[in-house]
Amino acid sequence: MLEKKRGVFLTSTINWHLYSNNELVIDLNNVPAFYKKDEYLEFWEDDINNTIDIKNKLYIRKSKDYKMTIDFSNNICYFILPKEGELSINIEGKLIINHRKIVIEYSYGENKKIEIEIKE
Repeated sequence: MLEKKRGVFLTSTINWHLYSNNELVIDLNNVPAFYKKDEYLEFWEDDINNTIDIKNKLYIRKSKDYKMTIDFSNNICYFILPKEGELSINIEGKLIINHRKIVIEYSYGENKKIEIEIKE
């Protein structure tokens, strides 16, 4: 049976690659994902929830230890840490959406790049 969330069936899979300073750090393939074209993509990486709010140009990454939100419209990265509280920093960032591929680039000390291929 297909899972359903916010009116969208969990039918998409993605290939997800994270680079840190041009070195491949995470290489995941055929990851189940919720996808609604031009609105959002949501998937899990172990116990970390990743959401790309395409409509509002946000990347949100949540774990039990932190929440990170990158606002690409304003080039700001927000962190919420359980003990330390809230923190925001200016970043250089890009969210590139091209048909069934999403590329996220951002830098705050390290250059990060996420490439996501959305499969049918």
